[in-house]
Amino acid sequence: MNSRCLLATLALLLFCLEGCSTIRHGGAPTPAFNEEDDLKSLEEKYKESASIDAFYKAGQTAAARNAFIDGRLALYDMQYSIFVRDLSVDKQHLDAGTDLLLLGLAIAGTSTGAIRAKTNLAAAAAAVTGSKITVDKYFYFEKTVPALITTMDAERKQILAEIIRGTNLSIEDYSFRQARQDLDSYNKAGSLIGAITIVQADASVKDKAATEALRQLKAATPEQITASRAISTQFALLVKDPAANLDKINKILKVLDPSRVDSTPAQATDAADQLRAANKARQPGEEAKWRAAFASAGITIP
Repeated sequence: MNSRCLLATLALLLFCLEGCSTIRHGGAPTPAFNEEDDLKSLEEKYKESASIDAFYKAGQTAAARNAFIDGRLALYDMQYSIFVRDLSVDKQHLDAGTDLLLLGLAIAGTSTGAIRAKTNLAAAAAAVTGSKITVDKYFYFEKTVPALITTMDAERKQILAEIIRGTNLSIEDYSFRQARQDLDSYNKAGSLIGAITIVQADASVKDKAATEALRQLKAATPEQITASRAISTQFALLVKDPAANLDKINKILKVLDPSRVDSTPAQATDAADQLRAANKARQPGEEAKWRAAFASAGITIP
């Protein structure tokens, strides 16, 4: 009887996981179209134009290059869409399945021997509660895969911008060879290895920048530290109300960048954002420049 109860409980859990559309599609709605069928259709449509032979047969023109690019992009985008969908679902199913297996083993331990109906019900309740925790954890709060997908998306967009710019150039200025290299980079950017490499490189750059910033801060004199704090305080007051402080912000930015054109009242928020960017880029040792900038707006920095 205990074994039957355990099997029924596990079967119910698996049925719930399999039957839930939200889980089955990795937290996304049921696809309106079959992506695998769409991919086959695209492969058929672009089989000729997306081939290297077609470019050379068409006379190696900019139009033939762009047709090649359009075909490859369409195929790469569809393959990437399927990859991301399967990546999310497979990762979540693997994690959830592992937890459910461990949960089933725990239930089996509590169900061994002469156990009364109340104990069996408690074990079943524990199974339902445990499966809920598993679903919440892996289907809605797992961050690793979404972070990697975001990295892949960002990198693909950067490369895509370069490809689109290239399609507006002549075949001499944007060669077929360069187009193929960019397309290859675009395709590779949609991989976990590519995403992890980007994350590691980004972390390395940030680490070097932070190390240098700490080195400069340690070397700063007490006078520089006092001035830097005063600049930060005044900066916070200015950007708190950009509209009221627009004249001062314009004067400060004008000293920092003499070629800059003053912002209008409608551009007050943009001006504040520019001041934020300038303050973020401020380096130790630049206190004299910022003193002069604030002084132009009637603000004294000690």
